[in-house]
Amino acid sequence: MKKQVADCRYIKPLYTLCNILAILPPHVFGNNPSRTSVCFKIYTVIHIFIAVGIYIHSSYGRENYVYNIMDVTVSLTDKLANFTLSSFNVVLRFILVFYNDRTIKTFLNDAYEISKQSEFVCFTTRSFQMQFLAFNLYMAFLLVFDTFVWIRSVGFKMFQFYLGRSLMYYTCNTMIFFMFQSALLIKHLFASLNNSLETITKNLVCNDVRRQYILTEFKMVKSSTITNYQCFDIKRIRKLHNKICSLVDSFNDAYGFVILSVILVIITYILNLTDLVLVYAVDKTKSIDGAQYGAELIILCGFWIITLLMFSVFLAHSCANAVLESEKLSIVCFVWLNEIPTIPTSHVATSRRPKFSAAGFFTVDFTLLGFIIGSVTSYIIISYKEFDDKKIVKLLHRISQTLGLSIPNLYNYDGLAVCYLIYSFMICVILLGLCIYTLYVKIAHFYFGLIITAAILETISISGGTATNIISILSAVVLRRRKIVQAVKNIKEIEKALNEKFDVICQLDEKGLFLQFICLEVLIVLYIIYDSTFKIVQHGFSHFSLAVIMYLNMFLISINVMQVQLVSTCMKQYFQMINERLSETMQYPVTMMKTNETANSKFRTVKMKFFLKIYDKLCDVIDLVSKSYGIQIVFVAFIIIIGLIESMNLLMKFALKMDSEELQLRVTFLIATLWKSVIYIIFGVMLAINCEQTSEEANNTSVICYKILLNFPSCPKSHSEEVTKNELMLLAEHLSQRKVKFSAAGFFTVDHSMLYMIFGSIAAYLVVVLQFK
Repeated sequence: MKKQVADCRYIKPLYTLCNILAILPPHVFGNNPSRTSVCFKIYTVIHIFIAVGIYIHSSYGRENYVYNIMDVTVSLTDKLANFTLSSFNVVLRFILVFYNDRTIKTFLNDAYEISKQSEFVCFTTRSFQMQFLAFNLYMAFLLVFDTFVWIRSVGFKMFQFYLGRSLMYYTCNTMIFFMFQSALLIKHLFASLNNSLETITKNLVCNDVRRQYILTEFKMVKSSTITNYQCFDIKRIRKLHNKICSLVDSFNDAYGFVILSVILVIITYILNLTDLVLVYAVDKTKSIDGAQYGAELIILCGFWIITLLMFSVFLAHSCANAVLESEKLSIVCFVWLNEIPTIPTSHVATSRRPKFSAAGFFTVDFTLLGFIIGSVTSYIIISYKEFDDKKIVKLLHRISQTLGLSIPNLYNYDGLAVCYLIYSFMICVILLGLCIYTLYVKIAHFYFGLIITAAILETISISGGTATNIISILSAVVLRRRKIVQAVKNIKEIEKALNEKFDVICQLDEKGLFLQFICLEVLIVLYIIYDSTFKIVQHGFSHFSLAVIMYLNMFLISINVMQVQLVSTCMKQYFQMINERLSETMQYPVTMMKTNETANSKFRTVKMKFFLKIYDKLCDVIDLVSKSYGIQIVFVAFIIIIGLIESMNLLMKFALKMDSEELQLRVTFLIATLWKSVIYIIFGVMLAINCEQTSEEANNTSVICYKILLNFPSCPKSHSEEVTKNELMLLAEHLSQRKVKFSAAGFFTVDHSMLYMIFGSIAAYLVVVLQFK
């Protein structure tokens, strides 16, 4: 088992390393914050002078020995990157040691004091130690590999002017890693607080006297079995939440400017590394002092770019998760508020009515007839076409199962067979093999005489599409299998609950979905036939074999898009039914408590708690879908952008070189390129529109609640009106806290703004290209 510790002292080794690098002032956890000692300030000043000296030495050496034999654009980006990295190392120490030293110590001290509380036993020393060790080993490997490549290529005489950069790199990444761990600490605090609140509230709500109290601003009706300790626990949770929020404010005050500086460093260095690859690795006609570069430089720059992006993603992900955990606190409150009756039992007891009971199971009155009829109709309802029996669902599931994008027996899951797991891995291996073979042949035989931009875009498109499909297969079969199974299970439960409650079958637009699916796949198949025929006739079978991976990627991505569309369409249908029934059931004047009327008696037995729970479960499904398909949607959006840019690039090169020779060949090529662009645009439109419509339909529920509340008087005339009004307000508040949206792994929301992002990227590319032309 992992060793659990009760406070945040597990981060001490990393903090000590930051002290050694003079980027954070020393502090003893638990002591009151004080000014940094003069000795450490002198130590920090020495580091600042070392950083300035390294910058002066490297700038002088590069100006005299490197830049005069280097490409102009590379030298400019190198100067900018060197200046930003050196400035960051100086400004970082000045801000955190001389200016914000007390803020840093206050943050660390507050984190220590909060984490000591009994509610926060959520930190694992072993996990941190593994991360810390992996960080240092990875940085050591990368710095050694960087030194090896440059010394082997240009010698130590030129590399000495880049030697100090390695130390600055390590300092920069260490600071990012410390901020990542700090944000992760806050995330753990929020998560542990949520668990504590849920445990305390569950104990209260599930108490034997759960109907003898009312919770209003955490004040309870007197009860012999509800202890003051439990009341104190809830107040304690509120105070701890406020302290953690203050901790977030301290984090922003301490590291806000540092994060901004880190972003500038990352941008400038990625720009420099990309320019270096394009000039010296791709275009092999250029060299530095006669040194030729190839795969080694591409691998090295790729490592550095991945490292910079990886650490920035880690930091962003930890901060986003901390915010997500903080938002879950209100969700936990509303979930358990749904379990608490709006009017306490002590209040209802004043209007006690005699009744005949069937051993406590149900009341013997006219509702018994409703129970009998309901039991009969339940059997009829069960016989309707369930979600997994619909033709479009069956067809899409069979195709997905064949391609490894879904597991067998998804709708009646009882475990995954090892054979199918091996089958899915084989599909991934085949895709990866085809990708490597295609890129190897193209780089070795076709890209040499091709325009650089076209070669790079095609390489990114092929490798990105393959990566998208491999990630989709691994997510469906291994990584996100349980979440997908849970989402499907919840969908079936929601559909069954809606049909049983309202005696109305929730019809899915099978014909519309089936028609969309067939049209999309026919469009793709016709494109593949047209393009492959063109390649075979004009260039032979060898060109066609190199396009197979592109065709497979396009087909697999279309199945992924249809999966998301199917789920979003189902969710939209369910939200529509909820909104319709909510409008019909909860209108003023309230009649659902009357039993002497028979019309719409089914609706009158529906309580607000049903709508609350169904809405909450629908939100859970959308969260599961976002977590299951989010990263795939990110990659699909990236592939759409790259595919459209690639098509626009080919079209512009084609249009600028248009002549009367080989007109038929060029027209055929033009049609194929436009056809491919249309398919990519359809992918984006299908994802954005369906998810946007579902979100709009879900957010309409709060509008309906407020419209119904407008008809209620300020002072309700009866208990039933008061109950309905309070529960409508609770639902409206719940909806305002939990907005429905499809998220692409937290990077962006899947709606019309995604189309704006895609077309904005294309427009930016066209503007830049047209300016050069």
